[in-house]
Amino acid sequence: MKRKISLKWIFLLLVSALIVLLSVYLLHLRSVKYEGRPLTIAVIGDFPEIKEEQVSFEEITFDDVMNNDFDSYDAIFIMPQNLSQASEIPYAKIYLDSPIPFFFIEANNHIPFTEAELDFDDDSWENWEWTPGTSYASGFYFDTATRSTTAWEFYLYDDEKTDENIEAVYTEIFKSITEI
Repeated sequence: MKRKISLKWIFLLLVSALIVLLSVYLLHLRSVKYEGRPLTIAVIGDFPEIKEEQVSFEEITFDDVMNNDFDSYDAIFIMPQNLSQASEIPYAKIYLDSPIPFFFIEANNHIPFTEAELDFDDDSWENWEWTPGTSYASGFYFDTATRSTTAWEFYLYDDEKTDENIEAVYTEIFKSITEI
């Protein structure tokens, strides 16, 4: 009987230690900064607030997207106030043929943007906008040379929409851009 109690205590102690280590690791992830090469990101909408100094933003419009002038950018961010327009049918082909990735901020999936057969109106956005339990941002890249698709989903820590958690999402996005 005494032996079972001591094994239970050891097991509880190990589980507690694992929880503490996991918590420390997750806190570390939130505080990590992107330290890779300089990036230039085109943005449709308001520039995001970030902690990285080697990332710069340039404002573009949907007309610029239609002109396929992406040579000077590493990626394109489409911000929340522009998601409905970004889902319009003419843009889907551009996202699929782009030489750089697109990231849709506060959209929990890339499907409204890359499926040309689907038509979304403002009322349908409640299914695609960020809500706790879904990804905060999604990204899409189609490599025309290898005919392969890369899609990303980025989640907020603990599903809490805080400045620190949002900055951590951007850090993860920047890392993903450089891995292409």
